[in-house]
Amino acid sequence: MVLKPGSRLGPYEIIAAIGAGGMGEVWKARDSRLDREVAVKILPARFAHNAQFLARFEREAKVISSLNHPNVCVLHDVGMIPAGEVPGAVAEAGDPNLHYLVMELVEGESVGERLKRGPMPLSEVLRIGAQVAEALDAAHRKGIIHRDLKPDNVMLSRSGAKLLDFGLARAADEGSGVVEGLTSIPTEVKQITMQGAILGTFQYMAPEQLEGMEAGPRTDIFALGTLLYEMATGTKAFTGTTKTSLIAAIVSSQPQPVSSTIASTPPALDYVIRRCLEKHPDDRWQSAKDVAGQLRWISEAGSQAGQAPAVAARRRLDRRILIGMAVAGWLATALLGWLLLSGPRVAETRPPLRAELLPPPGVEISGVLNGTPVLDPAGTRVVFRGRPREGAMRLYLREIATGGIRPLENTEGATFPFWSPDGRWIAFFADGKLRKIPSAGGPVQILCDARDGRGGSWGSAGTIVFAPEIQGPLMQVSEGGGRPAVVTKISDSTITHRNPHFLPDGKSFLFTERDSDGDAVGHIAMASLSEPQPRLVVEQASNPQYAGGYLLFVRDGNLVAMRLDLSTGKVEGSPTVVSEEIEYYNPRDLGSFTVSATGCLVYRHHQWRKTQMAWLDASGRKVESIGDPGYYQTQIPAPTILRGGRAAILKNGGEDTDRDIWIMDLTRGQMVRSTFENADGLMSGVLSPDGNRLAVSAPAGVGALRKATWIQPASGSGKQETVLPESPFYVQDWSSDGRYLIGIVQRSGTGFDVAWVDLKGAKSTEILLGSRFNETSPSTSPDGRWLAWISNESGKAEVYLTDFPAATQKWQVSSGGLFIQGNSIPFWAPDGSKIYFSTTDGLMQAEIGSPAAPGPGKPSFVYHNGSDVPELFSLLATDGRRFLGMIYVEAGSVEPLRLVLNWKQALQD
Repeated sequence: MVLKPGSRLGPYEIIAAIGAGGMGEVWKARDSRLDREVAVKILPARFAHNAQFLARFEREAKVISSLNHPNVCVLHDVGMIPAGEVPGAVAEAGDPNLHYLVMELVEGESVGERLKRGPMPLSEVLRIGAQVAEALDAAHRKGIIHRDLKPDNVMLSRSGAKLLDFGLARAADEGSGVVEGLTSIPTEVKQITMQGAILGTFQYMAPEQLEGMEAGPRTDIFALGTLLYEMATGTKAFTGTTKTSLIAAIVSSQPQPVSSTIASTPPALDYVIRRCLEKHPDDRWQSAKDVAGQLRWISEAGSQAGQAPAVAARRRLDRRILIGMAVAGWLATALLGWLLLSGPRVAETRPPLRAELLPPPGVEISGVLNGTPVLDPAGTRVVFRGRPREGAMRLYLREIATGGIRPLENTEGATFPFWSPDGRWIAFFADGKLRKIPSAGGPVQILCDARDGRGGSWGSAGTIVFAPEIQGPLMQVSEGGGRPAVVTKISDSTITHRNPHFLPDGKSFLFTERDSDGDAVGHIAMASLSEPQPRLVVEQASNPQYAGGYLLFVRDGNLVAMRLDLSTGKVEGSPTVVSEEIEYYNPRDLGSFTVSATGCLVYRHHQWRKTQMAWLDASGRKVESIGDPGYYQTQIPAPTILRGGRAAILKNGGEDTDRDIWIMDLTRGQMVRSTFENADGLMSGVLSPDGNRLAVSAPAGVGALRKATWIQPASGSGKQETVLPESPFYVQDWSSDGRYLIGIVQRSGTGFDVAWVDLKGAKSTEILLGSRFNETSPSTSPDGRWLAWISNESGKAEVYLTDFPAATQKWQVSSGGLFIQGNSIPFWAPDGSKIYFSTTDGLMQAEIGSPAAPGPGKPSFVYHNGSDVPELFSLLATDGRRFLGMIYVEAGSVEPLRLVLNWKQALQD
């Protein structure tokens, strides 16, 4: 059958031929129904008799139709017309049925056509490369592998790049052996291609494809690297005069860096391409999304990134030029990388050099509460905890030399990361286990149980020392996993050993020790694998780090250094300030800093993000702000509970020097100060059911603040009634009948437990919910029938329910884990008929049964998180129509990580 202008395929009128090749004809046509121009691809007659080709044709239509992405060619329709029933076509004897695809008509040219005019500008390489990477990521998330990415399969249009040709694509559960694509734009000129066992175009194929192995997402990433290289240089990444020599080049060689051809190329782009073109899939980028993020980061650096000088010129830079370059963020990072790779001897002769390490766009660097950033032993990479705008907190790895950043897959919820001595592994805590993951990416391995880890260190002899929970001694376990054993001896007056740090001998280690009395500030002690008895090193200090003869720690908000004699375990001289106002969390003795033996230091200053009370509608959108923005409570636990039209808010410092509880009138938006303690140990407060009284807990006691729980008038004036003197009780709820204060206590051997105080009884704490797991965030229903709480007994934080006050039954309410940020306490509908809780995907609710049929119903979404939902610190309550929340009013990651090379030189200046 021969088509010609004027032929009709159902509603599609053929206008003109676009191209023709071995795999079909593409025609420009008009859709008479929607009055739009489209592209129609015809399956050639010689293939229409072949059942395999027809199956591939149908399968490709399904593949493309499952994708909905602005950088993927849109499939509008698929159809078949019996032979001889095509108006305007010339029929021939034996014509089969005519099969066709109707696609988006992409006006423009392919990347292959554009490259005939030479290499593309850097801005276009970054923009188009990021768009193609995002299109691949969308396909990969659907389980679809493209397998034939090349310049001719990327069209350039006014709206951006369009990825074509999914004929070689396959779903993850399909086998190999499919035919060349049907959605490509055919041309008469064909590059070296082999059909059969090896599919695709040779110049863009990954080594595993050439070896006949199964393709995966990282196969497409290799092809993406070749595409980026060709766009940037105008030449192919791999060449050969024969198929054999071409295959040999792909399998065994690396192309010359782009910067060797285009002198202005940023080193970061060289790094991105080189990682794409690694021979082994495990060494490439973890996902196409990672590549897109890197390309957009390079693009967004703009003038701050500057232009990279030629390699030879960079090596001739003298000391004065190096100092000048240190003020330019991106150039400083590249320079620091060069110095780091030159070794410590070079660094010792250099002055301190400084740079800022920013997270990827849309990712917030997490606070120090659950772990500090950590440098690898060589000081060339840093791992930090980060949370994307929509998604769970995870670990990110940044290459200091290049600026490349990638998330570590399957590390959602990770806390307290630390490195192996050889830099090949990263250990962390998650879901009640101590785990490790290859730093290059790969499967996560479980080493042992660690219910609520509080830091670890990996010794050179293959032993890991770690704190498995919030109280108790340090434990040790083999780097291969196994049963942990106690490694430090803890005294009766000590509640915790944590934050261990191995010394260079691989046997001795420093750690933080905290006593049950005193002013709630830890001190640094030393022990070894063979000597479990701690020896005091420094009083009133944070988590320890050692490098180059110095002990570093945080005291009074400053990062300080003291000389440490390893032979005696004694410090010498007075502390010298390295940097002021370090991010610090007193209850866990954690300062946000990390140091390597090579002279590299990374730290972070305090970051205060303003929040504001607001009413949100049932779709999560803000409908009304309440009061003024301020530096309100941003640490767990500290509930803000709606009572009598008012809410208790803990102001957490920042520009406001006082840390105290204030009462917010939700109707008038006015705040009244309720406590006047001005103390870091003040942790939580909750209003009585009528809103007239306030129960306050200071479970630690810092400085002059007494360690107690008391009740006072909410107005702040009047007598205070001490309920629990000298008790580590965190009050978190007040039962609706006014009888019980409910909160949590921290106990050795069981961690956090839910406890209560009977205000009509002996006024002492009694354990209501306790086990070897953590029970936190208790919340009673308004009708007094139920108590909800959060437990990690399943390995994830989930909401549970029991009858109150008897606590004779138990139900699990949530599944899949919670969004633990700020105030994580579940909250209730005013009539007690529903309970609400937050996940990383949005707000959920569960119906609560009647006394005759108790228990929760199946959870459902109230709303999903999205770009139109404000960034929440926490959701607090509901009045039945709206939701009361605390939202951020400042962007995340305002304060970057700060890097200093050769930091010891600053001590001598």
